[in-house]
Amino acid sequence: MTISEIKALAKETFGGRMQSLIQSENFKISIVGGPGLYGDFEKTFDIAIIDESGDFVTKQYVDGLNDDVIGYCSVEETEELVNRLLKP
Repeated sequence: MTISEIKALAKETFGGRMQSLIQSENFKISIVGGPGLYGDFEKTFDIAIIDESGDFVTKQYVDGLNDDVIGYCSVEETEELVNRLLKP
């Protein structure tokens, strides 16, 4: 999945913030950006992985992470993570 495809899924949430949600079999990938977030949704992105119960499970999928979200991901990092997570 490319960043263009990810951005094409985006919906404005509030205050100029954007969010793309990508559904997987066991989780959702939330990719956000905009004012007050850890990314601008142009060159940097804020990513969280959320389970079916609505709980953040990002730490279970990203080694060495000490937070529920991954902030300021580059375009390349965002594409790599999304494609790795969606790989069968």
